[in-house]
Amino acid sequence: MLTGEGLNHLCKSLKRLPSLQSIHLDFSACWQISEKVLECLAQTLKKLHFLQSIYLNFAGCEEITDKGLYKLGRNIQRLHLLKSLSLNFGANKNITNGDPENIYQCLQKLRSLQSLNVDFSACQKITDLSLRNLGQGLENLISLKSLKVVFSSCYEITDKGLENLSQGLEKLGSLQVLSVEFLGCWNIYR
Repeated sequence: MLTGEGLNHLCKSLKRLPSLQSIHLDFSACWQISEKVLECLAQTLKKLHFLQSIYLNFAGCEEITDKGLYKLGRNIQRLHLLKSLSLNFGANKNITNGDPENIYQCLQKLRSLQSLNVDFSACQKITDLSLRNLGQGLENLISLKSLKVVFSSCYEITDKGLENLSQGLEKLGSLQVLSVEFLGCWNIYR
């Protein structure tokens, strides 16, 4: 069984790899991963100054909350060489991304980011406010060329949420590829 202790050891090892340029970590459905473990990873990532690509999958890790995501974002925003960021926190019952201090707020400082993939599908507490926060977080990403957002089966999202997201999309003059998924969001009307 994978425990937080094992991930803490991984974080310690990663700190000894200062030249690391790409990291791919998939802990999907590891329900025992705690917020404390995510915070340890966040502290590790901020020390890897040469990271250009991050892929993190914590889908189904139900102990993670908005607070942990914000701490992760605050540390990722320090990675000025980051070009690609993929975050999957789908199927999490504790994430809303509705707080004023949210992970999207941290995106604004990633001016060299070219590719962003965020997946919060089946997060039952995601609302229109989350999409407003995402839209605002996108506004300063002047280098962004590819964007994928997945909010499938987030039942609280309405037309207002899409409007909020659209306002941020309008400011992405460099965007070349866009994928938006809202499958099963029954409060969005045609």
